[in-house]
Amino acid sequence: MSILASEGVGVFDTRHYVVTGPAKLETVRDRGTHKYVWEALEEWSRGGRAETLVKRVVRLNGRPLDVLLGKAFPGMSLHVAASWFATWGLDLHILSDDQKNRNTSSYRPMMLQRDDAHSPSQASRDLRALWEAFEPAPASSFRRLDDHLVRLAFEQQAKKVARRRTKGYEKLAHDVATASGAFGPEEELLAEFLVRGNESTAKDLRLIAAARENQDKRTEWVGHFSMISRAALLLRFALGATVLLITDSGLQLSAFQHWLKTWAIRSSVSASERSPSDTLALWEDVNVALDDVQQCDPGVITFAEMLAKVSTSIVLLGECERIALWALAG
Repeated sequence: MSILASEGVGVFDTRHYVVTGPAKLETVRDRGTHKYVWEALEEWSRGGRAETLVKRVVRLNGRPLDVLLGKAFPGMSLHVAASWFATWGLDLHILSDDQKNRNTSSYRPMMLQRDDAHSPSQASRDLRALWEAFEPAPASSFRRLDDHLVRLAFEQQAKKVARRRTKGYEKLAHDVATASGAFGPEEELLAEFLVRGNESTAKDLRLIAAARENQDKRTEWVGHFSMISRAALLLRFALGATVLLITDSGLQLSAFQHWLKTWAIRSSVSASERSPSDTLALWEDVNVALDDVQQCDPGVITFAEMLAKVSTSIVLLGECERIALWALAG
């Protein structure tokens, strides 16, 4: 809904509003919220506006995706949004499934449970995979996740002009690394990352891999983490759309810090003496909580025992508002 709002589409209950031009507003009636959201998102993902959003939101060293790939692939059109949404299952069919699955988790929670696939140990790994994908860096709120998104986009473009493991392919990777402002050892490391030349960084983030998974049609079982991963990737773009809406309006993110501080305190995400823009401190809380959950040895205890041992950390790891705070910290 945040993505749609940034595009001038207001989604409410059974009546929705669309800004179609200067001082022009159209009303859509008698469409339920969920149904209308999924239909509108599908239409949006097909158009150029979705492509523009992806190109502007995903960044590496502050450079947007279109600038990064423009140097390596001059004159080539960049079309990544539609394929990304399809790969991650973010088309109307999967979004509708996700909505049904969310309803199932609320009204028939036992239907989402499968004993051989869900355990405290797995939940601990899922928590770490989710939060580490959103780990901020000093100069970038979403450096780790965006690095992987840049690599996916690079691979999609590079396969059109060069084969993997060739000098031509490696040169394209260096062009992207150079466009990011990297040089020397940093450029070499980034180019190596883009061609998956290092075993330790060759795999996609588990968040991205899990988002590709779909419901098992034979058992009607859906993995909790797959559904969460799709929502998390949408969150990245929703936050990016919000930031662009603010800055494109000529406003500064700093103008919202007082409101953010009040909101953070009321949400119990931040203490009154801490600035909500203190991104690294907000992350350190998460990092400590992740270690706390991992160290309680969830592989040999039940969920009830895990909750009894590290309840404070588990509550903190449910505070995804922190991700919004470091996105809007500027």
